[in-house]
Amino acid sequence: MAFMDFCVRTSRAYFGTTAVLIMGCVFFLITSIFNLDVFETLHAWFHVILLELETFEGDEFLVVIGVAILAFFVDLIRLRRKSQAERYYAEKRLREMQDLLADVQDVVNNFLNNLQLFRLEAENTQALDESYLKLYDDLIAETAQKILALEESLGEAKIKPSSFSPH
Repeated sequence: MAFMDFCVRTSRAYFGTTAVLIMGCVFFLITSIFNLDVFETLHAWFHVILLELETFEGDEFLVVIGVAILAFFVDLIRLRRKSQAERYYAEKRLREMQDLLADVQDVVNNFLNNLQLFRLEAENTQALDESYLKLYDDLIAETAQKILALEESLGEAKIKPSSFSPH
């Protein structure tokens, strides 16, 4: 079962090579069964080489191998381009997420700074009880810690560290 899965994955990854090999095998079988000589016209150009190969029916085999090699290289180029495209889009998504996080960070830091201004005003007017101010400071500190933890979890150097401190 594992071998079959490997064969299916490989044939999907190297579709061109697989298709050419199958067509080449069919071509080789048809020319052998019906005793066809596809390369009669090429004898004039490569008379000596083809006569040697003809004794072993090697001319058809060489075409199959040549086309399979060509298809293999086409598949390699296609896979490399696909990999490059996937990497490009992954990097693009990462940059977009970094930009989004920086924007969110700016909004949250502005909000927290406004809360500090509110606290200073509440202290100056003594509009709130000290226990509420303590709870207020704890909430700001907890929010700041969560933002810092989020920044650290991303581990990206482009994201500026938070300049917020609760006091």
